[in-house]
This record gives sequence, C-alpha cells and structure tokens, in this order.
Amino acid sequence: MRDYEAMFVLDHNLAKKDYDSIVKGVQDIVQKHGGAVTHAEKWDERMLEYPIRGQQWGTYVLMRLQVEPGRVVELERDFSLHEPVLRVLVTVFDPKARPLVAGAEKGRSEEGPEVVGDVRENADRERVPEGALGG
Repeated sequence: MRDYEAMFVLDHNLAKKDYDSIVKGVQDIVQKHGGAVTHAEKWDERMLEYPIRGQQWGTYVLMRLQVEPGRVVELERDFSLHEPVLRVLVTVFDPKARPLVAGAEKGRSEEGPEVVGDVRENADRERVPEGALGG
C-alpha cells in the first residue's frame, strides 16, 4: 500500500445538505478498491473560477488515502463518477513536503489560514526576454 493525497471539489449544494454521507461515499469507493481513508479534512467553501457542471461554488476537501498503486486510475475514475465530486486530484503523499498552508495539519484558526510565502518573493527575478524560448 502507498499513501496518497486527494483534493476534492464537491458540489457545494450537496455538501451543505449532507457532507457526512458524501465523505462516507468516498470512503466506500476507496474501500471497494482495497484501500483506506486515513484522514479527511474539510478545507473551505469557495466561489469557483468558472462554473463546473453549472455550479458556481465548491466545497474543498483534502483526504489521505492508502491504496495499491495499480488501483489509482480506477479509483480516480470512480471518484469522477460519484455525483457530488466536481473535480479530484490524486497525488502521492510526501510527508517531507512543506505544507502550502501553515497549520494545515493542526486545523485552521477562526481568522483563517496563514499563507506561507508570498507571490511577490519572486518579483525581482530576471524575466526571460520575449521570443527567447523560440515562441
């Protein structure tokens, strides 16, 4: 078994009505493929950049899974067929990777997550001249 992380964007309307049964449905899919959910955390409810299946809002959920590597493609397919799931991204879990949000493992404070890093950090980097990449 290998550890994976899966970030889900769920249908906001369905998640508001019955979040627990949606998470249970995802756990059932993982178990059907011989795996287990080791962690599930609701992150946020956000307006989507563009509508997905007519939905303007999505509920973001992060899960850690243990599953055999050969079952991941089938697992992703079943996730995408699960009605409440608008999008899903499954990646190999790297415990040494720096979290994108400080305190993501501990939960969030009432004022929201503290973002690690700043997009302006790289603002002083030298830019590639236009056309230098052959485009």
